[in-house]
This record gives sequence, structure tokens and C-alpha cells, in this order.
Amino acid sequence: MTAVPPAATRDHEPVWPAAALLIVVALLVYWPALGGGWLWDDNVDLTDNLLLRDWRGLGKIWFAPTTLDYYPLKFTIQWIQWQLWGDNVTGYHLTNVALHGCGGILLWRVFARLGLRFAWCGALLFIVHPLAVESVAWIAELKNALSLPPLLLALLAWFDHEENRDHRTYWRSIAWFLAAMLCKSSVVMFPVTLLLFAWWKRGRIAGSDIRMLAPFFAIALVLGIVTVWFQSTRALDGESVALGGWFSRLGLAGSALSFYAWKAVWPAGLLPIYPQWQITPPSLWLLGPWAMMAGLTAWSWTRRAAWGRHVLFGGGWFFLHLLPFVGFVPISFMRFTWVMDHFTYVALPGLIGLTLAGAQALPRPHFALAGLIATAALLAGIARDDAARYRAARVFWQHAATHHDQSAIAHNNLGRALADDDEWSRALGAFEEALRLDPASFEARLNLGNTLRKLGRTAESLEHLQAAVRQKPDVAAAHHTLGLTLEALGRIDEAKASYQRALQLDPTYVVAMDSHGQSLARAGRHAEAQDVFTAALRSNPKLPEVHHHLAMSLNAVGKTVEALSHFEAAARLAPDSAEAHNNLAAALVAAGRLEDAVGSFERAVALRGEFIDARLNLGLVLRQLHREQEAVPHFEAVLRAQPRSLRGHYHLAVALAANGRLNDAIPHFERALQIDPNHAEIHEKFAEALAAIGRKSEASTHYAEARRLNPALPAR
Repeated sequence: MTAVPPAATRDHEPVWPAAALLIVVALLVYWPALGGGWLWDDNVDLTDNLLLRDWRGLGKIWFAPTTLDYYPLKFTIQWIQWQLWGDNVTGYHLTNVALHGCGGILLWRVFARLGLRFAWCGALLFIVHPLAVESVAWIAELKNALSLPPLLLALLAWFDHEENRDHRTYWRSIAWFLAAMLCKSSVVMFPVTLLLFAWWKRGRIAGSDIRMLAPFFAIALVLGIVTVWFQSTRALDGESVALGGWFSRLGLAGSALSFYAWKAVWPAGLLPIYPQWQITPPSLWLLGPWAMMAGLTAWSWTRRAAWGRHVLFGGGWFFLHLLPFVGFVPISFMRFTWVMDHFTYVALPGLIGLTLAGAQALPRPHFALAGLIATAALLAGIARDDAARYRAARVFWQHAATHHDQSAIAHNNLGRALADDDEWSRALGAFEEALRLDPASFEARLNLGNTLRKLGRTAESLEHLQAAVRQKPDVAAAHHTLGLTLEALGRIDEAKASYQRALQLDPTYVVAMDSHGQSLARAGRHAEAQDVFTAALRSNPKLPEVHHHLAMSLNAVGKTVEALSHFEAAARLAPDSAEAHNNLAAALVAAGRLEDAVGSFERAVALRGEFIDARLNLGLVLRQLHREQEAVPHFEAVLRAQPRSLRGHYHLAVALAANGRLNDAIPHFERALQIDPNHAEIHEKFAEALAAIGRKSEASTHYAEARRLNPALPAR
């Protein structure tokens, strides 16, 4: 089997119907994940990333980044995404799937240009391969799905340059490679693979090849150094990774490469965090993968005139693109695992292309095609099952903790997911297990302390949070959470000091600002509280809870007009919050806008049918608008939920009486007076109802009781 020059198969390049089918397949595979929420690192990239909030942040992304990595093109795309759909996760998932589909289409074109007969099947295998799931279904891994299309465009432009030696295609290839590097530096080995391509095509690497690739190597070197600097100073944040000496690192690299190769061939049992195997002290078995790879390389080299050339090219693409992430240089993820699936995303096309070349060499192409389609169907089923785990954080981390029960991070993140669902008791167990597995885990201790506070075990909470602050005194979140516990214990001055310390460490920490503002408001210091809430909204104007707390503080000092605008903002920013709509409705009632209040109360009830306060308030407003008939069902719903509700019985009785249903009203007046026999207004209204049905004597008795309780009532 000899190599086919790239120009030989232009007539086999993609056509739109088949390209559209790849997109459809991608949607089918990833459909279970499209509604999945935020996961690990999504908060760092998006929800807590203040650079995404305004135009100033867009400039800082490029020239003054505060992020853990320098991937400015990726963060620019996320900036655009945030402006488009904010915290609506579906848009982010669809972006990743669309990019994955585009990457598949471009890969089809690459395979066709390389002379591979089953190029479309190769693109299909990539689209459905389970190793791609982590890069596509996980929002934070946009950088992988985003980096592949420009990388493949750079490769296609290089193919064009190889054919026509046109300077435009040469510079286009450089530009696309630069774009890919600015998305994620995992493509740093691309210049080396271009040298490998030159050898694959011509059987040698000439000096002119190296000179032409000098700009590519320069881009790779500069941005590679930048990435290493960001990893060591920001992502690792001074923490060390126990990689051992160079022998251990060499062994880790070989075993990691073999792990990735095996998972590419047999992608079963995929996990977000894999158990770490022992690399220190180093043992000879760690060199086994290197011996196997050396043997395969030597054997392929001896047959380089035929199939060996393709093995070296396809395998070279795969292993070269993995080489930066296998342990020679410490990377933050290596604190808890040696390998992660998403690093194979750019490497995977190498092995797929090699598979296509092997299928093309078989004597019966129809059988080969059927085998490829069957393999794709099998992989699609596995990938869809894996994608379904991304539908919810608790499902994702429960799977991880179950299959790697010694992972402190998996248990800690499971606890956070359970806490987000208000399952605090289960979250407590997960955090305790995480701390047992890793007693030095700052995150687990901080989360455990916060959970104990939520469960009312404040003394235990205080012990853990004070330990967390001692462990990492410069983390704003620890001081903030400690402040919440101190406030719960009534130690207000100490809580205030903790909030202030959190804000000294991070002046933009809006959660701490909100807690500090609430503390000031509870102490009656509303002017100071309003200043703090306003500062928080300047940092992030899209926080409904801060708008609500500011509105409550403004309301408390009689600034009802200003308060109303913030109640409206809270309801607009949290359209699915029944509490936000109920609070807005109450403010509208205070402002005399009863008709508008009805709509907001109805929205609150629609969102949460058992919201008793909203139902009662809705009924009261409808009564004020003389729409008693509409009010009746709401008061009845209140009584179904709270049969001893005084207000429910009384207001239902009044509404029924106003509708002329006096006999139905009488039992509710009686029940209300059983609950509170000393309520003058109930006696008065009951008397009116009794008089209306001719029970004069009873009416006189209740009216007399009403006058006794309230002498201001006129005599009758």
C-alpha cells in the first residue's frame, strides 16, 4: 500500500447532504447532554468570570488576563456566548456540538485529501467516538472543540501550499495555526506533524521544509512557554505535582501514552478522573510501553515503503499531540489523575486515519465499509450513554465516585452537586468521605464546614472553617463562609471582620458583598447596606438575589419607588423564581398597582402551586379589585394546605359572602372564630352575614362582641 498524494482525490471531498448527516449524528449522540448544567471548572470559565461581563473584560482577555490559562480566542468566544445567552446552558452545549460537527466535516476533507477511500466513515467515527464526549459534553472543554477546526484548516491550507506553492495559502496556514494555538495550546506539536507529513509524502525531510515551518515553530515555542508559565504560576498556584525524577516521568509518559492508545481502541469504562498508578519509586514495568512503541516503530520503519509509512504518520499524529500532556511537564490536573480523556481530542484523528488506511487495504471494500459502519454504530451507543451522564452534575459525579471510590475530588464534587440541589444531609456524607480520603483537602474542609452550618451544626462548622482559614488564609471564600457561621452564632462583629477580610482579598467578590450587606441591613444600618449592595451590582448587575436584598433594604426605609425597580430586576433576572415574582407583586401592591400585582402573583403560583403566601396574597388583591369569584379558589387552596389558617377561613368567608354564597360562608366564619375568638373584624363580618340570611339574634350577639373588642365601632 503506497501513499497517495493529497491532490489526487479532490473529487471525493465533502458534499452538503452527507456533511449535514454528520451534524445530525452529532446531535443525536449528544442530545442527552444538551440540557446538562454547569460542571467542574465551568464556574471558573463562565459563571464566576468577571471578564465576560463587559467590554473592558474583552480587552483584558487579550492584554491583561486574570484567567488560569492564556487562551484569549477561546475566552473571546465565551465572552460572546455570555452576551448571547448568559447562564442558559443550552446555548453553550449547542456551540460545542456544532464545533464538533464542523471538526468532523473538516476531518472528512482532510482524509479525502490524503487519499483515504472511506473518508466520510472516518469523520463519522470521530463524531461518535466516546473519547470525544468529555470535550463536547463538558462546557468548559470548549477549547478542545474550538481548537480543532482552525487546526484542520491550517492543515488543508498547507496541503494547498504543497500543491501550488502559493504564498497566500502558506500565510493562511500560519494564521489558522495561530488561531488554533490561541484557542488551546494542546495543538503545539502541529509543526512537528507537518514535518512528518513531508516525510510521508516524499520519503524525506528537506532543509526547505524546516525553513518553511520556522514561523510555525516560533508560534508553538512562544505560546508554549506562555502556557507553561500560566500553569506553574496560576493553575498550580504554588502547589507541587509529585512526578518524581526523570526516570519516573519517562515511565509515566510511556504508561500514559499506552493508556490513551488502549482507550482509543477500546473506549469502555471512561471516567472524568482515573486512579493514579504508582510512578515513585520508578519500576522497570513502566518502561514496557516504550519498548513496545520502539518495537512497533522499528518494524514500521523497515516497511516504510509500503504500509509502515502510514503507521508512522497516523501513529505519529496521535502520539505527538499527546506528548505535552503525559508527564514531562507538570500540569495542574496531575495533582489528582495522570490522564484525562479530553487530551485525546486532537490526537484521535491520527488513529482513525490509520484505521481507514487499513480498511482500504482489505481485499473486499464492501466488507470493510460494513465493518466501519458497524463500529460507528457501536461507538455511538457508548458515546450517547456517556453523554447522558452530563445531564446533571450529581449524575456525573455519582458515576465518578462510584467507579473511583478513592477519589477525594469525585466525592467532594458530588457533595457540591448534592448541596446545589439542597440535599444537605447527603452532601455532608460526601464531604466527610472526601476529607477522610484526603485530610489535607482545603476544598473538602471548606465545603464540610459550610454544610454543617446549613444543617444547624454551627459549632462543628466553626471548627472546620477556622481550620480552613488557617490552612489557606488568602482565600476569600473561606473568610466569607466563616463570616456566615460567626453571624449564625451571633458573633456579629467577628462576622463583619470576616466579610471585610474576604473583600480585601477579592474586592469583586459579590457573594461576600451580598452577605456583608445583609448583615448590615439586619443591624438596621440600611444606608451602609445599600452602598454595599450597589457596589456588588456594579461588579455584576445580573444577580437577582442582590437586587432583592437591596430592594428589601430600600423598602425598610420607605424608598418604595427605588425598591420596586430592584424587585422588578430580580424577577426579570430570575424568571423561574416564585419568590422573586411574589416579592415583586407585594411591592406592586404597596405602590397601588393592583392589576400589575395580580399578574406577578399568578406567575408565582404558576411556578409553585403550593406557594401558600402567594395564593393568599393573590386572593386578597382579587378581593380588593372586587373579583371575589376569582379569589375563592385561591383561599380554598390555602385551606387545603393549611386547614387551620385563620386568614384562609376568614377571607374565604368574606369572598363567598360577597358572591352571595352566604350559607357557604357561615362555616368558615365559625371556624375562624374557633381559631381566634377575640378578632373584632371577624365578629363584625360574621354578624353582617348572619343578618343577611335573617338570623338577627345571632347577628346582634356577634356585633355586640365586635363592639366590646373594638369600642370604635358604631352602635347598631
